[in-house]
Amino acid sequence: MGNTYDKSGLLGARSAFSAPLPENASDLRAVYRVAEARSARLRLLFDSARDLATADDDTVEQQLQLASQRAAHFLGYTRGRLTMEQPVNANADGRVIDLAAASGVGTVAYLVLDNLAGGPVHPDDLEAVGVLGQLMTARLASMHRESERDLLLSEIADREARLATLVERMIVDDERARRRLAADLHDGVAQVAGAALRRLEIIDEIRAQLSSDALSELERGVELVRQTVGELRSLIRGLRPVTLESLGLAAALKEELPRLIDIPLLFRTTDVAASRPSPEVEISLFRAAQEAVHNIRKHARGCTRVEVGLDMKPSGLRLEIVNDGEAADQLTLQSRPSGSSASGLGLLMMRERISAIGGDLRIEAAAGGGVRLEIELCHSPAASQQ
Repeated sequence: MGNTYDKSGLLGARSAFSAPLPENASDLRAVYRVAEARSARLRLLFDSARDLATADDDTVEQQLQLASQRAAHFLGYTRGRLTMEQPVNANADGRVIDLAAASGVGTVAYLVLDNLAGGPVHPDDLEAVGVLGQLMTARLASMHRESERDLLLSEIADREARLATLVERMIVDDERARRRLAADLHDGVAQVAGAALRRLEIIDEIRAQLSSDALSELERGVELVRQTVGELRSLIRGLRPVTLESLGLAAALKEELPRLIDIPLLFRTTDVAASRPSPEVEISLFRAAQEAVHNIRKHARGCTRVEVGLDMKPSGLRLEIVNDGEAADQLTLQSRPSGSSASGLGLLMMRERISAIGGDLRIEAAAGGGVRLEIELCHSPAASQQ
């Protein structure tokens, strides 16, 4: 009874497989050939998928052609190649596989197989090559996307470079125009106003000979001309800050900024840098500080104090301007469309100036109320030793 064959075990084994178990050596060889063919298909797909996935930009085309050659040999052809153009004349013993149609991917590609050396192609082998075609077209599509992305990034970088050059040119032209205007005002209107003030002051010396009404008008005229001369001098200093050119950024900020606003302005500086920033950096930061204080005077309602901090270190430069005014209007200003107002245009130019020198500008609500403007510039280009 121990030698009796367990048919229920055999039936159970048969139910676990999709195909009947081999009954003889011939069936066993057939099963082996099927398994070997299936293994070959899997090896073709695995090796090709691995090589295509790990290929970089320099080797991906080579790997695509290698996959084409593998597909050709797998189907019994002597040569295989991948082409983006539809072949005009196919080889009599060859085959052309439209990979886009086979895979459903929009990338146009054809697998050209030449000279069938083996027997008829098995449908399962052809299906395996179709799957390989999907892998190849997916890699081609990825190549095209990367190529388009690289082209787009290159165009963006080119446009940004042209924009940076244009902004830099605008800044240079703006400074030249300011200098020219300052010189014209100094040599023209300021000289005339100064001469008029001296004339009136001379007349003021003979006030004893004037009536009370004439003397009152004279004093009013002297005061108006004196104010005009003062405003002209202030305007000329703002257009061409001589202190900036001679003594540097810290001295210019400390001297000029308090003139722009009628509330207390506290200034502090930490200067441990080995050299002065370049003239482009100094003038850009000075103009940004001017614009920031101008905006505080115009938009910071309830402001009672402005604090300006300048830290210059070997690692970079940081300019901070904090005011205790109401934050709403000031923060709304930076969210308006560019150029929607004079202040908005000034803020836009401030950002462009700072971006042109490689800096970052941030405007945010300050801790404890008010608004904080911060400009950071890493590794500021140096101009000369202090």
